[in-house]
Amino acid sequence: MPFTPVPITGQTFAVLLLGAGYGWRRGLVTMLGYLGVGLAGAAVFSPDPATGRSRTGEQMLHAPSAGYLVGMLLAVGLLGWLTGRAWDRRLGTSVVQMAAANVVIYAVGLPWLAWSAGLTLEQTLAKGLLPFLVGDAVKLALAACALPAAWRLAHRR
Repeated sequence: MPFTPVPITGQTFAVLLLGAGYGWRRGLVTMLGYLGVGLAGAAVFSPDPATGRSRTGEQMLHAPSAGYLVGMLLAVGLLGWLTGRAWDRRLGTSVVQMAAANVVIYAVGLPWLAWSAGLTLEQTLAKGLLPFLVGDAVKLALAACALPAAWRLAHRR
């Protein structure tokens, strides 16, 4: 979207499944591996909206959306911890744990966006939260439905 420095990606969907599916240890190691590969120079981060080219690790550290990546790391840890307490086994608790993970992502991403882009609170919400709520709700619903179904299939075998 041209009015926001935050790209639309499938990362939050992957983060929800990663944290809830892998648990906190494997989830954090996997997420740290992804971030490490990107910081080392692999083209794994979303493109810069201004240029359309993939960001380097150094560019990503200074990007307005970098806080969302830090929030995703914390969200994976939270999801994994809740998964260790069987929150991923039922649809209702899956939704709650994934909603909490989204709150964590925004809790880190929005202040970083505001600081790095010099935005007011209203601008930050308009550019970094409101345009993404519907998509995040769809990704959350898909991920929350997938986990209990996967557990049922796993227990049948």
